[in-house]
Amino acid sequence: MGKTNDEEIKALVVSIAKNGDRRAFRSFFDALYPLVFKVARHVTLDDELSKDVVSEVFAKLWQRRQTLGEVENIKAFVARSARNRAVDLLRKNKTAHLDLEEAGHLPEAELPDWDDDMGHEEMMTALHRAIESLPERCKIIFKLVKLEGMKQKEVAKTLDISVKTVENQIAKAVKSLALLAKKKVKKAS
Repeated sequence: MGKTNDEEIKALVVSIAKNGDRRAFRSFFDALYPLVFKVARHVTLDDELSKDVVSEVFAKLWQRRQTLGEVENIKAFVARSARNRAVDLLRKNKTAHLDLEEAGHLPEAELPDWDDDMGHEEMMTALHRAIESLPERCKIIFKLVKLEGMKQKEVAKTLDISVKTVENQIAKAVKSLALLAKKKVKKAS
């Protein structure tokens, strides 16, 4: 099946909901897999964790297949389910890995003023801890914009929030990281 349009997806959903049609569900899975994976990847920043999200989202959709026909906008519903599940997994799975070595595209003005005696590895560990200490929503948005390089508008659309909320969360993250960096420098002095 090529690119599936909204009407075809709606027809698949009806067949799944009314008949428990496994072939229709497979087509539904194939059509929406890229969307679910993309949303999960933007939140988790991890391919393996994103695959787990995909599996869990579609397993839950199959379990609740009889009620799928009641959903107005199935793509939005599935994307929201993926986002929520990804956030849940991140909360539960603190081993989600963020490779801060690739975070070199953080603007210098937003990087903390680290102590000159601090080694690179120690600095990266401190930065990682500081990012992980941010409030959950703030941390997710910061990672998507500053580490993944997503546009603020794209993050807003993916997370179903306003661009202003994204801007505010980025400002909050930068301010928090700067305060943590200042405290670190004062302790080192």
